[in-house]
Amino acid sequence: MAAVLTTGACSGTAHSDIGGSTNAAYQLTDRTPAPTAPLDSFSWSIFAEPTSIDYAYAFDYPPNQILSNVCESLLRWNPDLTTSPNLASSYRNPTPTTWVYKIRPHVRFHDGTVLTAHDVVTSLRRHLDPAVGSAWATSFRNVKSIDQSGELEVTVRLKKPDSTFNQEMAASPGTVESAATLAEEGKDYGSPKGGVNCTGPFSFGSWNPGQSLVLKKFDGYWNPKLSAKAGQVTFVFLSDATTRVSAFQSGEVDGGWMVPTDSYAQLGSSRAGKLYFGRNTTVADEVVGDLKGPLGDTRVRRALLMAIDREGIVKAGASGVGEVADSLVTDNVWNGAPAATRKALLEDLPRYPYDPAKAKKLAKQAGVRGQRIVIASSPLDSQSTITTQAVAQAARDIGLDPKIDTLPRRSTRRSSPTPPPARASTSSSPSGTRRSPTRWTCTPPWRPARRPTTGAGRTGTSTRPSSRPSAPTNRPRTRRPTRRPSGSPCGSCPGCPCTHSP
Repeated sequence: MAAVLTTGACSGTAHSDIGGSTNAAYQLTDRTPAPTAPLDSFSWSIFAEPTSIDYAYAFDYPPNQILSNVCESLLRWNPDLTTSPNLASSYRNPTPTTWVYKIRPHVRFHDGTVLTAHDVVTSLRRHLDPAVGSAWATSFRNVKSIDQSGELEVTVRLKKPDSTFNQEMAASPGTVESAATLAEEGKDYGSPKGGVNCTGPFSFGSWNPGQSLVLKKFDGYWNPKLSAKAGQVTFVFLSDATTRVSAFQSGEVDGGWMVPTDSYAQLGSSRAGKLYFGRNTTVADEVVGDLKGPLGDTRVRRALLMAIDREGIVKAGASGVGEVADSLVTDNVWNGAPAATRKALLEDLPRYPYDPAKAKKLAKQAGVRGQRIVIASSPLDSQSTITTQAVAQAARDIGLDPKIDTLPRRSTRRSSPTPPPARASTSSSPSGTRRSPTRWTCTPPWRPARRPTTGAGRTGTSTRPSSRPSAPTNRPRTRRPTRRPSGSPCGSCPGCPCTHSP
């Protein structure tokens, strides 16, 4: 019987990022230079067109790059990966199973209506509704009730203590939309016709399917310190990596994420803009999706992991911008924990260094004799291809028969069965890396978004380096709406088959 192995990208490298990167090939940037002047407009590339910008289905970079400038969450995600108040002016945890949020007064939606506790309750409850089918449903798996408990107060009661729930209120699960808009737009909500109506520094302007999406500066934005520094932003859909690089160089677009790793040297030396590497929380990992085949044996999974030259993948696939992961949770996720505690956890992690001989011996002991495994992947960029091929070669080396199943690249709503708790992991991002090893960002040449786009391993380019924000945005970006194993910690991408946190 064939086993299924899925190439994934989720948060968490094990190594500490305290003190920044030690790799001379790149430098992590927490904050890019402050803007020198306002912009009338700018353009930003996106590697795929969203199928929807409904926050309940925004489980990939394309929709979240857009929504991060339009919608806001109860809490704010900061460049150092800590959280702070946002649409919730304060919060408390009176019991282990109760979270109480005070809603910020005088905040207005883009249509001019005032934010209320009812809007918050309605927005959060959508994730509990099976009819909605939210990609973020697992973030609310322990939620018992969400109720308005005061004029500007919302209380969430949990079935059992959940250490990550409040963290997730700084990410997409904590997004707040107008209850009236949700009711009025219905199935058109989040579509080119219906758009969205949130509280962020930009409002939805127009969406030309197949081409671009335009946002307009919202003059009524509540936080003057984080107001938009551009009158308009146009997100251009450019799926081809070579086309994106050419657009960066020519000035066709002013910046973008998802910078191909093989263009680092070219863009890094370009005078057209500047390449940035930010700080975040990502690993690339191989998710075992079928325990009925040979990968159901922990010895085979361990052998496969030891047979993968992960340092080689970082060099060849990520141009050296990364490190090998020993955990699916980055150290910087726990920035609020005592340093001694973090250090002890890191030192206690099991490690499986590259050892082909030992891997082959272990696989033989486990009875590996040419069994077929299927590796599902997507041709997102050269790094994805290199990683997939390296895993396939490692599988051959220990006696398995790998088949690569290439899936179409798209931004869409997806679902998959609950993956098993064990998986082989490869990291293509530096310490404290971003959520996707094959997607990078440059910090925008403006200051519009509210959700942090920093992350080690994030890279990007912009042709307007003189007009960059003093701080990044505040919503993490995510990927695949798969369910994670019960009990595993998660935060920024609760549906991803990894254990992780904002």
